[in-house]
Amino acid sequence: MSVHDEARGEEARRILQSELYKEAYSQVEANVVARLAQASTPPVEAEQLRQLLIALRKVRTYLEQVLQTGTMKALVEKESTIRNLLRRRA
Repeated sequence: MSVHDEARGEEARRILQSELYKEAYSQVEANVVARLAQASTPPVEAEQLRQLLIALRKVRTYLEQVLQTGTMKALVEKESTIRNLLRRRA
């Protein structure tokens, strides 16, 4: 696993677990959903809000994927290292 992958995974983890990120994400999402729920929202604006909501959720999914990828790569690397050490001792 490259140092870059490990660093990206760690950074994604810190962002996703940050209270500031969680609060900001929740507030933005709630505001978009509230605007969408208003009957008076013009159709063009409603479509823009739907697209914004989709983009917001894609960003979150991407960050979570980066976190999982970094975590999985770290586990695979550790497992490989342990296997190599056991082979050398055998």
